[in-house]
Amino acid sequence: MQDPIYKAIVAAKIGLLFSHPAAGHAIAALQPIEVSRSRPGVKAVGDTLQFDREYVRSLTPNELKDHLVVLGERGEATWPPLNK
Repeated sequence: MQDPIYKAIVAAKIGLLFSHPAAGHAIAALQPIEVSRSRPGVKAVGDTLQFDREYVRSLTPNELKDHLVVLGERGEATWPPLNK
């Protein structure tokens, strides 16, 4: 696994297991899948963690971890939340 984006996601997932165990277990089970979307962000769909590469690249490691906490603990489907 040489891709720095995947490495960042895996590192954030591992960090969550220690700092936020409940969210960490929920997020750890999700397989990261890169998707191209018109709305950047991170989305949990089924057993996948769909992400926009440029969006993840724009985040610091702590911001990515915070985004995953929102997805794991609050059960949010997407981050950032989509405007209705």
